[in-house]
Amino acid sequence: MYQVAGLPTAVYWTPFTCFIHTKDSGGISDTTLLYATTTPTTCIQQVTESQGNILILLANNKLLLGKIGLKSTVQLDSGFSADANITLVFDALQESYILFLHGSSVSRRKFPFRNEVQSALYPENKCQYYHFEHNISFDLYYMDLNESLIIWAYIVHHEAFKEDIQVFMHGSTVIRYKAVTASLEGAPNVLALNKTLSLYLESKPAQYATYADWISNTTGLVTFELRPTHSDFDCASPVKSFTQVYVGCKPGRHIRVNREESGTECEPRNNYTIPAYFLLNATDGLLLDYDWDVLGCPLAVNIKNNFVPHFDLYDGDEFIKPVTVDFVLWEDYPRTDFSYNGTMAQAGCLRQAQSWQSMGYPQSAPYSLWSPQNYAPCFTWAAGTFDGTQPYEVLNSSGTSSILWSQRQDAIHVFTARILDPTFSFCPLETQFAVYVYGAPVAQDTTTMAIAVGSFVMAILIGLGFSYSVYRKLFLEACKAM
Repeated sequence: MYQVAGLPTAVYWTPFTCFIHTKDSGGISDTTLLYATTTPTTCIQQVTESQGNILILLANNKLLLGKIGLKSTVQLDSGFSADANITLVFDALQESYILFLHGSSVSRRKFPFRNEVQSALYPENKCQYYHFEHNISFDLYYMDLNESLIIWAYIVHHEAFKEDIQVFMHGSTVIRYKAVTASLEGAPNVLALNKTLSLYLESKPAQYATYADWISNTTGLVTFELRPTHSDFDCASPVKSFTQVYVGCKPGRHIRVNREESGTECEPRNNYTIPAYFLLNATDGLLLDYDWDVLGCPLAVNIKNNFVPHFDLYDGDEFIKPVTVDFVLWEDYPRTDFSYNGTMAQAGCLRQAQSWQSMGYPQSAPYSLWSPQNYAPCFTWAAGTFDGTQPYEVLNSSGTSSILWSQRQDAIHVFTARILDPTFSFCPLETQFAVYVYGAPVAQDTTTMAIAVGSFVMAILIGLGFSYSVYRKLFLEACKAM
């Protein structure tokens, strides 16, 4: 039966023997005899608790206690006759019990195997340390790219013994560990060793032929264990002697657009329109639903300002860090009312950069075209020449390129953003958000203005004509009086 431990470990048996088999990180196997008898018997149950203790129930209701890392067992008495129908269980607190089936009812009896071990070994005390503790408190940890796991441990032992803290791992070839700090403190006849370890990933996509190869060889479960150099059955261990680390995408990890500069209050809307003259190769405009539950308030952006959205990484509702790597934006409908102000040369490209056109847009749906799997940054040299004046369509919170808006009219844009950098996270990170572009010059009604100007000029001419006729009449009357 396979055991969860820092090294691949399995317990197996024959009618006369019981063995424990391990394999170290170098692939070297080790098989040790745990128990042998001249009377054929069957191992009918085996259970393991979180401290690495292994209880084996034999067909004659005798018990064997083994421990991961040790190469022997201690025989214990269950207190039941050989024909009793019993089974072993550990509860959530790792307390051991024997369940006894008699007739149609089941009774439970606590089996304090730790006390039984002390009795079986008395008066000999084999443990070489007084206390061992570490901060492993969960059954499972997650590790994404650019993350590390800090683990500390300390052991208190008699100064006559040489003790250290061993690390055992299996399940991945890309997790490494290093000692961040190590200190040794002393008191009369006692030494205390304190260690802090950092677990980290050492793997890059460039080391593999394809992105898929990199993912399959990097992600997965890793079993991790801290163990004193010398241990025995009577040694007290932490509640958890080992844990597992999942290398990959942490559940609930996602990105959100940063709204700090735009605010979160606005009037709810149900739809928005895209005029035909803002659509590529279209004769009719579109009236589209606005998904308020998903999009919320749009980011308000003045039409005269260049625009680069900023994103943050979250685990559930917990903020982790700002996103500072490359990403792309797209809309589901090809539009012509925005463009990119940065060029490939301004971005520092050393070869032709990827673009929506080169990736197959708009002939194919944008969500299927550009991703971490096929992203190729343009900052490594390649043979040939390219036109550096072409727009650079990869965005970055600190990059040179940004969005320029058409100055024709106010508009609503619904973008999808996707992180391109494959070294940022194992998670497929994308999000959808809306932008309200405002501040377009107000179009004037030329017909109304022409009528108004014409009326004004006509009124002036009529006034001048009337004034002239009155003046002429008065002048003629004055001449006749002379």
